[in-house]
Amino acid sequence: MAVTISSGLRASALMARMLIVAVLALASTLFAPGLVRSQGSGEQPLPSLMEEEKEIALALSAAPAHVSRDATVLVLRRGGYVRAREGTNGFTCMVDRQLVQAIEPICHNSESSKTVMQLFLRRAELREQGLSREGIDRTIDAAYAGGDLRLPEKLAFAYMLSAGQDIYADDGRHLAQYRPHIMIWTPFLTRDEIGGRRDPESARERDPYVFRAGQRDASLNVIVPDFIDC
Repeated sequence: MAVTISSGLRASALMARMLIVAVLALASTLFAPGLVRSQGSGEQPLPSLMEEEKEIALALSAAPAHVSRDATVLVLRRGGYVRAREGTNGFTCMVDRQLVQAIEPICHNSESSKTVMQLFLRRAELREQGLSREGIDRTIDAAYAGGDLRLPEKLAFAYMLSAGQDIYADDGRHLAQYRPHIMIWTPFLTRDEIGGRRDPESARERDPYVFRAGQRDASLNVIVPDFIDC
């Protein structure tokens, strides 16, 4: 009888160890860096958060120093973006995370801060609430239809000059350190309107390029010569 009990205890201990290993393996999948929600639930994964000091420095590195030194700065926290610093010149700098893998320091001018950036902020907020991509798109469409979000009425542009960027194309391709550029938002702009190529979403491309061509947040991306050091 003692042998039977000992064997049973060993078997129970082995099953417990196997269960622990399985739970740890599952946790490592569900809570991998940058992915804090389970896949298959319809919810989008959330980007991992940065240390505030690092995020502020990255955000400010998007624009020339004479612009960024007086700009408002936003940082991403659970729930959405919050104001880390109040500026005085109408510009707003942040690290955009529309794709969870991406690190996109960007500094919006006054008009873009009031229009395009609000789209970015709303998407981040809805993603934090657990909405699927389709749910976010429907909510955004309703916000534009109801006037809660609006298109630019004058020049809306942003600097993206940081050497600290890690950028992905809209189709998910990794562009790594994409060339320094400025973005000029022109709703529904097409590539044909600028005589642009169809495939210049590579890091070697120097021509102006229409990003999200034909969409309400279409932008003309213009390459500039040099990065600004972080």
